[in-house]
Amino acid sequence: MPATTRPIYDIDLTDAEVTELLEKLASEETDVHNSERRSPRRFCIGTALIVGLSLPGFAGADFRVRMRNISQHGVAFLCRHPFQPGVSFGIELPIGPSLTPVERPAQVVRCRQVTEKVFEIGANFVERRREPRNA
Repeated sequence: MPATTRPIYDIDLTDAEVTELLEKLASEETDVHNSERRSPRRFCIGTALIVGLSLPGFAGADFRVRMRNISQHGVAFLCRHPFQPGVSFGIELPIGPSLTPVERPAQVVRCRQVTEKVFEIGANFVERRREPRNA
Protein backbone atom coordinates (compact mmCIF):
# COMPACT_ATOMS: atom_id res chain seq x y z
CA MET A 1 0.00 0.00 0.00
CA PRO A 2 1.50 3.38 -0.96
CA ALA A 3 2.26 5.84 1.83
CA THR A 4 -0.15 8.74 2.03
CA THR A 5 1.27 12.16 1.33
CA ARG A 6 0.37 14.98 3.66
CA PRO A 7 -0.56 18.23 1.94
CA ILE A 8 1.90 21.09 2.37
CA TYR A 9 0.49 24.61 2.49
CA ASP A 10 3.01 27.13 1.21
CA ILE A 11 3.27 30.85 1.91
CA ASP A 12 3.10 31.44 -1.87
CA LEU A 13 5.51 34.38 -1.97
CA THR A 14 8.53 34.71 -4.24
CA ASP A 15 11.99 35.05 -2.71
CA ALA A 16 11.98 38.73 -3.72
CA GLU A 17 8.61 39.32 -1.99
CA VAL A 18 9.82 37.58 1.18
CA THR A 19 13.05 39.61 1.21
CA GLU A 20 11.13 42.86 0.69
CA LEU A 21 8.71 42.03 3.52
CA LEU A 22 11.52 40.98 5.91
CA GLU A 23 13.42 44.20 5.18
CA LYS A 24 10.26 46.25 5.81
CA LEU A 25 9.64 44.47 9.13
CA ALA A 26 13.28 44.97 10.18
CA SER A 27 13.13 48.69 9.36
CA GLU A 28 9.99 49.10 11.52
CA GLU A 29 11.46 47.24 14.48
CA THR A 30 12.46 49.20 17.56
CA ASP A 31 14.73 46.88 19.48
CA VAL A 32 15.79 47.90 22.97
CA HIS A 33 19.01 45.91 22.98
CA ASN A 34 17.15 42.61 23.36
CA SER A 35 16.58 43.61 27.01
CA GLU A 36 13.53 41.39 27.44
CA ARG A 37 14.96 38.40 25.59
CA ARG A 38 16.63 35.36 27.08
CA SER A 39 18.99 35.08 24.11
CA PRO A 40 19.93 37.28 21.14
CA ARG A 41 18.03 36.87 17.88
CA ARG A 42 19.82 36.19 14.62
CA PHE A 43 18.32 37.41 11.36
CA CYS A 44 17.64 34.35 9.23
CA ILE A 45 16.17 34.00 5.75
CA GLY A 46 15.28 30.47 4.80
CA THR A 47 12.52 27.94 4.57
CA ALA A 48 11.29 25.72 7.39
CA LEU A 49 8.51 23.16 7.61
CA ILE A 50 5.87 23.11 10.36
CA VAL A 51 4.79 19.58 11.20
CA GLY A 52 2.44 18.02 13.72
CA LEU A 53 0.12 21.03 13.91
CA SER A 54 -3.65 20.71 13.93
CA LEU A 55 -5.55 23.78 12.83
CA PRO A 56 -9.27 23.86 12.05
CA GLY A 57 -9.67 22.93 8.39
CA PHE A 58 -6.06 21.75 8.05
CA ALA A 59 -5.97 18.38 9.84
CA GLY A 60 -3.05 16.26 8.70
CA ALA A 61 -1.32 19.11 6.85
CA ASP A 62 2.14 20.64 7.03
CA PHE A 63 3.04 24.29 6.43
CA ARG A 64 6.09 25.59 4.56
CA VAL A 65 7.06 28.87 6.21
CA ARG A 66 9.73 31.50 5.72
CA MET A 67 12.11 32.20 8.58
CA ARG A 68 12.53 35.70 10.02
CA ASN A 69 14.86 35.13 12.94
CA ILE A 70 16.04 32.46 15.32
CA SER A 71 17.61 32.32 18.75
CA GLN A 72 18.60 29.67 21.24
CA HIS A 73 15.11 29.85 22.76
CA GLY A 74 12.78 30.45 19.84
CA VAL A 75 11.99 31.32 16.27
CA ALA A 76 9.92 33.82 14.27
CA PHE A 77 8.58 33.03 10.81
CA LEU A 78 6.11 34.18 8.19
CA CYS A 79 3.11 32.06 7.30
CA ARG A 80 -0.06 32.37 5.21
CA HIS A 81 -2.22 31.13 8.14
CA PRO A 82 -2.59 32.45 11.70
CA PHE A 83 -1.57 30.19 14.60
CA GLN A 84 -3.19 30.75 17.99
CA PRO A 85 -0.92 31.37 21.01
CA GLY A 86 -0.47 28.20 23.04
CA VAL A 87 -0.59 25.86 20.03
CA SER A 88 2.23 23.28 20.00
CA PHE A 89 3.93 21.98 16.87
CA GLY A 90 7.19 20.64 15.48
CA ILE A 91 9.36 22.76 13.22
CA GLU A 92 11.96 21.30 10.89
CA LEU A 93 14.82 23.78 10.75
CA PRO A 94 17.70 23.57 8.24
CA ILE A 95 20.35 23.66 10.98
CA GLY A 96 21.87 20.18 10.90
CA PRO A 97 25.08 19.13 9.14
CA SER A 98 24.93 20.28 5.50
CA LEU A 99 21.68 22.10 6.40
CA THR A 100 19.76 18.87 6.94
CA PRO A 101 16.42 19.47 8.71
CA VAL A 102 16.35 19.08 12.48
CA GLU A 103 12.94 18.93 14.16
CA ARG A 104 12.40 21.00 17.31
CA PRO A 105 9.19 21.10 19.35
CA ALA A 106 7.81 24.61 19.77
CA GLN A 107 4.83 26.52 21.10
CA VAL A 108 3.27 29.70 19.66
CA VAL A 109 3.64 32.76 21.90
CA ARG A 110 2.42 35.43 19.49
CA CYS A 111 0.81 35.90 16.10
CA ARG A 112 0.26 39.14 14.22
CA GLN A 113 -0.98 39.95 10.75
CA VAL A 114 1.72 41.84 8.80
CA THR A 115 0.04 42.02 5.37
CA GLU A 116 -3.35 41.08 4.00
CA LYS A 117 -2.17 37.50 3.43
CA VAL A 118 0.83 37.02 5.74
CA PHE A 119 1.15 36.46 9.49
CA GLU A 120 4.26 36.64 11.65
CA ILE A 121 4.41 33.85 14.21
CA GLY A 122 6.70 33.89 17.25
CA ALA A 123 7.32 30.60 19.04
CA ASN A 124 9.43 29.32 21.90
CA PHE A 125 11.27 26.04 21.67
CA VAL A 126 10.06 23.56 24.29
CA GLU A 127 11.67 20.48 25.70
CA ARG A 128 10.24 17.14 24.74
CA ARG A 129 8.66 15.40 27.68
CA ARG A 130 10.78 12.54 28.86
CA GLU A 131 9.23 9.30 29.87
CA PRO A 132 9.79 8.53 33.57
CA ARG A 133 12.36 5.85 34.22
CA ASN A 134 11.15 2.66 35.79
CA ALA A 135 13.02 2.18 39.05
